[in-house]
Amino acid sequence: MGQNSILALHRLLANAEKEGWSPKKIHEQCKLAVDGEYTTKNYSQYEINLTCALYELGGGAAVHAMHKSIFALPCRNTIQPYRRQHKLTPSVSGLKFADITSNIAALFGPHARRETDKSNGVEQPPTICGHTLSFDELATERKIDYIPETDEMGGFCLEHVSVLETVKVGNDTRTVEAAITAVREGKVHISHETSVGAISRLYQTGYGARPVFLGPSCKKGGWKQCVEVMEMVLEAWKRSPHGEQKHGPIFEVSSDGDHKCRVAMFVMCMNSEIGPDNPLYPFICNLPGLNCRVGNNNLTSDPDWKHMDKRWCTLLCSSEGLAVKNVCINRDVLLTWLERLPFHDWSESSIHALLSETSLKALLNPSDAQDVPRAIKLLLCIMEIGKLDPEEFDPSEAAEFEALCLLGELFDAMLQPFINMELSLSEQIQSLIKFSHLLCALYIQNGTSFIPNQLYADLQAMVKNAVLLVPKTRILNGSLKVFICLLGDDVLEALFGRLRMIGRHSPNCSLIELRDRFASAMTLDHIFEEHPELERRPRRLNMFRMCHAVEFILAKYGVRMSMSFAQRFKRKDTDLLRPMGGKYPAISPEVDRSLVNSSSPAADTIDPDIVDPLNLMAGVDFDALIAAEKDRSPSSAESHSHFAEIDTAGNLAHKKIILRTFFDMTHDSHASHDRLQRVRGFTIGGKSWTRDNSELSSENVSATTHFQLGNLFTTLLCHNGTHLSLALAKSTLIKRGTSGSKAASVSAIPRAELHLPDSPYAVSGQVLSVVPLAPAENDVVWVWDGDFTSFSLKKKKNNGEEIARIKNLQFSVSSRLIDANIHGQAREISACNFDLPSGREKTWSFSNSDLLAAWNSLWIRILNDTSLHDKFPVFTECRSSCYTSPIANTAIERSIKDRLACRICGKSVKDQDRQLHVGEHILKALKDVEDVSAKTPVSDAYPCGTCGGSTIDGSCKIAIKGGKADSDCPSAYCFMISAARKFRPTRLCMNIPIECALGYKETHWKYNYHQHLQERHPDWKRLISDKFAEEIRISVEEQSALKIPAEKVIAWPILDVASPDLRNGCKRSISSLTNSPTRRQSDKENRTPNASPSRNRSKMPRLY
Repeated sequence: MGQNSILALHRLLANAEKEGWSPKKIHEQCKLAVDGEYTTKNYSQYEINLTCALYELGGGAAVHAMHKSIFALPCRNTIQPYRRQHKLTPSVSGLKFADITSNIAALFGPHARRETDKSNGVEQPPTICGHTLSFDELATERKIDYIPETDEMGGFCLEHVSVLETVKVGNDTRTVEAAITAVREGKVHISHETSVGAISRLYQTGYGARPVFLGPSCKKGGWKQCVEVMEMVLEAWKRSPHGEQKHGPIFEVSSDGDHKCRVAMFVMCMNSEIGPDNPLYPFICNLPGLNCRVGNNNLTSDPDWKHMDKRWCTLLCSSEGLAVKNVCINRDVLLTWLERLPFHDWSESSIHALLSETSLKALLNPSDAQDVPRAIKLLLCIMEIGKLDPEEFDPSEAAEFEALCLLGELFDAMLQPFINMELSLSEQIQSLIKFSHLLCALYIQNGTSFIPNQLYADLQAMVKNAVLLVPKTRILNGSLKVFICLLGDDVLEALFGRLRMIGRHSPNCSLIELRDRFASAMTLDHIFEEHPELERRPRRLNMFRMCHAVEFILAKYGVRMSMSFAQRFKRKDTDLLRPMGGKYPAISPEVDRSLVNSSSPAADTIDPDIVDPLNLMAGVDFDALIAAEKDRSPSSAESHSHFAEIDTAGNLAHKKIILRTFFDMTHDSHASHDRLQRVRGFTIGGKSWTRDNSELSSENVSATTHFQLGNLFTTLLCHNGTHLSLALAKSTLIKRGTSGSKAASVSAIPRAELHLPDSPYAVSGQVLSVVPLAPAENDVVWVWDGDFTSFSLKKKKNNGEEIARIKNLQFSVSSRLIDANIHGQAREISACNFDLPSGREKTWSFSNSDLLAAWNSLWIRILNDTSLHDKFPVFTECRSSCYTSPIANTAIERSIKDRLACRICGKSVKDQDRQLHVGEHILKALKDVEDVSAKTPVSDAYPCGTCGGSTIDGSCKIAIKGGKADSDCPSAYCFMISAARKFRPTRLCMNIPIECALGYKETHWKYNYHQHLQERHPDWKRLISDKFAEEIRISVEEQSALKIPAEKVIAWPILDVASPDLRNGCKRSISSLTNSPTRRQSDKENRTPNASPSRNRSKMPRLY
């Protein structure tokens, strides 16, 4: 036995014990096993489950290999009776009640796995408990599948599939041809994502997610469609005999931070007030601040807490950062503090290096924004900052340290209930309530400077759901346990991970392949529930390995509030979900900057002022809806062939081949196996936030040679629109290069390079709030009171409480306009002798003579350099300063007030009016209309939209960055293109930058496209699409509004043929009509047009 490999030795010995074999008999059977003449077949349930898992993950070849190996696992025929094929039904022809009930029956019906009493092995009916309905999207291939069971085409988006008369293939290709026509016309889309709705148990066993809704999506629907889907699933679960009656009600609806899902959950879960007749009322009536609005059957929303952890990190790792007690915390500030953490072990994170600057940058700028352990690691590191000794910190650092300690305690209260398994349920709820009130206090103080409205609402909704989960469970069954760790859509994310694991080297799949993979995933779910040691947990969802690093932060930090929580929550329509009263932040129309790909909310967003109950589905008659579905469905399964006629001669082809041929998709370079490249659009290298490679090492940086991050400086700013004032500030961010979020961040600037004429550096900072004191020497001393000054960019004050927004707490200025000498002149003094509101032990003091010298130095510099006159930060409201100078009737006034002389006529024009003013000049020249006010002619070589000069001589280059117009023109100003493209009485000129859709992606002003198309695309009338033609169209209304005579008004461009397909001379491919991302091309923006040598450029082409 020691010299030979015996097949299935463990089963052979089990047989020997069972049948009482003698040692001689055991020896003989072992010999037969070695010779391959005897193999025991008494497979255990564990071996059968193991083989089933092997089959789902590795296929038949893997099962065969293990069957022939020394382990002699069961073959495929043996495990076949144990494999349950879950037949799921995707919704391909629209949202149908029958599809959802069919999936519920398949996964929760009589064939579903039953609970077993471990003490006696007897099967028991399922325990009635609460459930979570989770929704998320999964990327799929743009492909149309043939479903042989129903003879249907699958893969059209549910949002617009109703435009198709039918999705059944039939006996010929007419239905397929009609579907292709609808796709080409943009009436329906081939889905690139699948919306998945899954139900999971809030119980200690069997809590895996089970998908009951599979809907292909184009992501172009609104929140109302999300409401319809969620309500349909809830109603199906309530009516199905295998749903609520058998397993228990749905307590909550969970999703990630998607805007449409957030609004949908708000509508569904906020339509009624918990009154005295509600069974929840006795439990929550004495909880001040708790929002008491719920949905039908006390439904509440449950945003996933792990997604919110990642959104916290997105804020912290941005250049803008967040404000805590008016102190701005961004990635550069965090970097300086994390470097101070002593003896920190980084080996548990995805960073394969010990503490170093490089690993810290990876932590603050990950290659994978979905890495949950990395997000938790960052939050835990911020919590550990509170352990540092504050004795050696200067006053500026002490203010940052206090803000970071408060932020760390906030994160501690949020994370402990989910990652500390030693906490009791009461301790978990108490910690979440503490987090909720701290969050509310900081949000009241700093508003969206702290966190976006949407993130605040999601965090408070998470706490509210956790609090209400306890009484809900007690009412349902007081003996059930409550598991806070099961909240969120984590189980759905784990299910998606299994799908990717099943796909192996082919993670991309079509809708039908996704359906089959879900069936395999359900088989694995049952196996892994019995044998959890067999499953490799996704690294990105694993956090409990870091629990030991967490320690409670005991110190408490007060936040100044205008009133107590008790007083605040006594006000009408005020609670933790709407601390300002009235409006709910959850449905704010503002952009959520905590998301990686933040975008404006959908146009059909809900009214943010709504506070009354709202139930869109209240009038829906589900009985009539179900009856109508039954009438449309055939009474019995119609027989159909898998072949269809493809021509009049009666030739047949398989329907799969027909669909594959008709919907031929060219290779999509973005259908990559790399998930980051496929979903996020970038590779494992990550989006580049790295410090400039040419940055000097820390050994060469010193206070005497470099201006460093965190240093104090002085500058001039226009604090009220009429006066320049001296500002004393602390640097929070230093960038090199062009302005914007993509500029490189640096930690220090050589002092010799600060004031160079072409200095590329920009410094962001916060203005210190200082108060004058008169010591015995009668020399005025300015002392920092521990706060930072907030500015206003608007003349109109907001009603209600004053909020310091982050863009008003920070300003940015060219390094040419700063004086860095003040940092070395500032003195650190004890604050105990002064009555300062901060309560800190140390503060900064500045002598009046030093500030006066800084003022004189800066004033002389701007008088000698006129190019600095438009570099001042301009605000409209701020407290006055002791060092001020009026700017009336000076060149500085014209620059500050955004008034520049028009190059064409010399008239002084404001920024917001410059596009309209110059556009009128250009269009008159374009239409050969006399312009009596013009003193200088408009350039005939691609005139600039803000000055009228040429854009091809290296100046006035135009580009589109972040949805905004970006130009090198001295007269340029920043404006949003999406807002400027709409014709309205307040914006008559729509001359905006547009990227050419023909050939290379050059960017030109709209009024220059007549010239560009004639020179670069002579055959443009045959190539141009309707969409692009509409973008560059100069309408009759626009020309009339810009004072073009009626006889010269004509809409342009004029197309010879109305149909773009006929102009092209051929049919467009399906891939060009599905918004499939194209291959990345080299940047050709601002490319100088190739002028034909024979062309006379002395006269601009005219439009008639």
